Amino acid sequence: MQIFYIGYLALFSVAVLLPSCGNRYVDMAVCAWTALIALESARRTYVLHKRYHDVPMFLRCVEVLLIAAFVAVYVVARVLGPTPLFSPYSVKVVLCAALLGFYYRQIVIYLPISPTLGPLLYKVRLMVAEDFVNFMRMALLVIISGGIVAHALLYPDYPFNLELLRRTFHRAWFSLFLTPIADLEDTDYTCTNPGVWPYFFVIQFLVLLKLVLLTLLYALFSHTAQKIESASDDIWKFQRYKLVVDFMNRLCLPPPLNLFSYIIALLQFLWRLLTCRFCRTTHQLDGHPELAKSQLRLSEKDYNYWKHLASQYSQRKSEERELEEKKKKQLESVCKWCDKPAHASPFHPTGEPGGLLPGAVHVLSRKSPYPSTRVLRYPVPDKYVAWQVLWLEYDPVAYSRPRTDFPPHLQPHVDEDILGLKLASDGGPVPSFAWNSVSTSPAGVSINRQSWIRDADGLPIIYRLDAQGMPMWQRAKVHLVGGRGLEVVLMRVFRTDHFSLPGDFVPGEAKYDTLKLLFKPETLGKCETEDDIKEFFRSCHVEEEGTDEPLVECRQRGYMDDPMNTDHCWRETELWNIHYDGAENLQDKMQNHLLWRLVTEDLFMKLPLGQSVLLHEVTKSLQASII
Repeated sequence: MQIFYIGYLALFSVAVLLPSCGNRYVDMAVCAWTALIALESARRTYVLHKRYHDVPMFLRCVEVLLIAAFVAVYVVARVLGPTPLFSPYSVKVVLCAALLGFYYRQIVIYLPISPTLGPLLYKVRLMVAEDFVNFMRMALLVIISGGIVAHALLYPDYPFNLELLRRTFHRAWFSLFLTPIADLEDTDYTCTNPGVWPYFFVIQFLVLLKLVLLTLLYALFSHTAQKIESASDDIWKFQRYKLVVDFMNRLCLPPPLNLFSYIIALLQFLWRLLTCRFCRTTHQLDGHPELAKSQLRLSEKDYNYWKHLASQYSQRKSEERELEEKKKKQLESVCKWCDKPAHASPFHPTGEPGGLLPGAVHVLSRKSPYPSTRVLRYPVPDKYVAWQVLWLEYDPVAYSRPRTDFPPHLQPHVDEDILGLKLASDGGPVPSFAWNSVSTSPAGVSINRQSWIRDADGLPIIYRLDAQGMPMWQRAKVHLVGGRGLEVVLMRVFRTDHFSLPGDFVPGEAKYDTLKLLFKPETLGKCETEDDIKEFFRSCHVEEEGTDEPLVECRQRGYMDDPMNTDHCWRETELWNIHYDGAENLQDKMQNHLLWRLVTEDLFMKLPLGQSVLLHEVTKSLQASII
């Protein structure tokens, strides 16, 4: 289609360049081709108006009228011969204006289809519509005033006539492209007046125009190009939808071959007229191939619906890419921190005495904003992390995740917002909680508010309470026994192709009940204590000669650095290690959503941030290879 239009522009250019009245045959060919273009534009505008009532038609109608008017002038002034209404030069001017219009029409209609020129044209259009217009609004005052003042001082006695206006206009506007200073160098006293004041006013005019305003225009263009660089491609794709709809409503053959399409359409109309197709009722036309073909075309609502879906899909993909980039940067920063020699691994053998971790600094729990919210955390430097360090300026934001934002099966176990209740009650009674102990609610539900972190005697540590009676996290030692394992059991989310370590929120005192969700019920016996867990995993071992007993032990129990942690609420985990030297049937007892996976580089990107850092530390402490 573009090839035919380029051929039309070449033929039109030849018609404009021909001297005098031109060539009659070339003019007839250009006139006929232009008439077919006007007819195609009129047909396309009519079809768009019938199918899409909300599409603006004003500019399309203006285009059709202008092309039709040009064809009429062309026929009268050139094809039918010379006429006293138009001189040959006037016709040449009209042809030049029309040629420019059709060349610019090529830029607007066909070039936006290109994936390279499309975004570029969008930038140019935005620069012209905004930056250049604003520039001209400022430059007009300087151009007009500078041109008048310069001519008045250089030629103070010049008579007031049309030549004066022409010279003033020439000096003012062509200063945008040239630097006319020949009048200042003239020594003929009868012409110019090269004194101090003409120099002063001409220099200030050129400085403002050349050094200030034009530099400002380049800066505006550069700023606009950088501002829309990332979004120009998406905007072009969104606007390309209009081009797709426009080309869909065109005929198969471009001008001038569309003449055959009109002849075929006329013959089909005459055939329907002769066969009395217009006299048949609606039920008689059911099943007709042409009717079925017309019904396959999408309606206006369908186009708007798919257009909306396309924009939503593009926006969702963009958000997913931004989220992945953000997670990647966070993980890289945490991994760099973990690799620093000054921050030794916080995992130690379980037999060492408990206590604080002076070398461990919270990283994920200080990320801002709080996950899935816009609540910004109070920034805490490394030296002020420990509660033992006095920091009078510490004033964190009071925020509690609403109970309604939790999954339905967890909402019964969510505590009330104590800080919010205290502010709302203004000193009135608020619910009291039995911290550091196991209690029973009035409904008979057992609630364990003890920490999973154990001291040297194997007892839960006692976490402190602040002045408002809320739990206050203190850095405690996290235990780990060295081992050597390269595989982990994971749960896979197929929709996003991400993974998660198996486990769940523990609502009551029986923290091992969550294993019932990970293994088949008929294969899992009692799971109330650590001994029950060890017995279950040992039972999965297939005894063979020369194999040792499986290693089943809790590698880590306690605090877990996670973005969801706050001053009064933190995550604690138990991480178990099971190692079989020989055959085992553990996989047969697992639920279908669990799988074994080697620890690889890309696995860390597919885990939640807290779990990724936890697995990275464990792998590093075990000196295991990361494939």
